[in-house]
Amino acid sequence: NGFLRLGSTEQGKMLFSIPAHPRNCNQVQWHPTSDKVFASCGADGTLKLWDHTLPKPNIASHRAHEVCFSDLDLNLDLDFNKYDQHIATGSTDKTIRLWDLRSLGKPLQVLPHHRYPPKKIRFSP
Repeated sequence: NGFLRLGSTEQGKMLFSIPAHPRNCNQVQWHPTSDKVFASCGADGTLKLWDHTLPKPNIASHRAHEVCFSDLDLNLDLDFNKYDQHIATGSTDKTIRLWDLRSLGKPLQVLPHHRYPPKKIRFSP
């Protein structure tokens, strides 16, 4: 339903619930060096950065991939680069895109022409 929820197994309760995407949320990942920041990507094609300690936790949002009218379940995946300020996304539009976390306005690089949509995006250690 597009909500992001974080629960504590130690406390046995829900810590927060955020309406994140108008459609399904495909992937959520914590920033590798911050316990406050995480990213999400959804079936609406957006990549969002969050800081759950802020009153308005959505700190950045950008349309990362195009959604075709026939693509009702856009599969979007992401991965943080733990050595730099970059994040990569992949989608059923058969592209992988590299983004600078400091400015999500335009991808640093687009890797098109994949034969099949990438299902998992991971930086090499």
